[in-house]
Amino acid sequence: MHRLIEEFPGLDVVLVCDGHALGTNPKLSNVVNIYKSARHDVIVLADSDVRVGPEYLRTVVAPLADPGTGLVTCLYGAVPMPGLPSTLGAMYINDWFFPSALVAAGLQPLAYAFGATIACRRDVLDALGGFESVVDYLADDYMLGRAVAESGRRVELSPLVVQTIVDEHDFRTLVGHELRWARTIRSVRPVGYLMSFVTFGLPLSLLALACAGATPAAVAALAANLVARLAGWHVTRRTAGIPRLPDAWLLPLRDVLSAAIWILSFCGRTVRWYGQSFTIDHQGRLRRATP
Repeated sequence: MHRLIEEFPGLDVVLVCDGHALGTNPKLSNVVNIYKSARHDVIVLADSDVRVGPEYLRTVVAPLADPGTGLVTCLYGAVPMPGLPSTLGAMYINDWFFPSALVAAGLQPLAYAFGATIACRRDVLDALGGFESVVDYLADDYMLGRAVAESGRRVELSPLVVQTIVDEHDFRTLVGHELRWARTIRSVRPVGYLMSFVTFGLPLSLLALACAGATPAAVAALAANLVARLAGWHVTRRTAGIPRLPDAWLLPLRDVLSAAIWILSFCGRTVRWYGQSFTIDHQGRLRRATP
């Protein structure tokens, strides 16, 4: 950041170093501390691993010109760093999160936000109590979007799809991240998350094949699920503008891992984040886990 400030001395850039914790969500504590130095009427948050183009800001803030729009958010695709754990992590986003979120947004008005990008007017944010209002929630982006929707303003999905860079160092880190995400979704949308098992067609058909043997029905079900997954792989990457990496052969492994994560998510409410252990209560709030 110091180098960025030195390279562009004409830009209005401020470096904030403040370790004061205002709640149990460490990321939101940082955001609250940074927000004190914000001087403009539109606030844009983006994850540190997000890659955007030159028209990013212009595109995401445009809907906020309508007073009825309270928040703008973006869907995101994933680009992996080298390595199998990173590839599988990117596939989780591209082949599970992205199509699920796109379908949900098409079926009903959006009432939550995605952390990859959140753009909001200061007056709307301050009327909700600022970022402090969600500083104890694990799914802070979801809760902020819900608060905006409940205030009577629209949550708009930008046509822009940003890219997030996935860098998972090993399988333990990958499983830890995905388990945290799974328990996050479970905490805010318990019924929908419970019913999401129907999306595990490929693992279910593999299980049927293992239990019933190579019967015509079991083989046909497996073949149908493979064709559907390959078609979904193709459509998602074209829609999200994601480079078509040669990872389609990993779809069975990715789906079996997703099913295992789904099962594990019901085996507790503890997550690891920023090197700390937390528990998630039934309202989605974080509590520091007792040693």
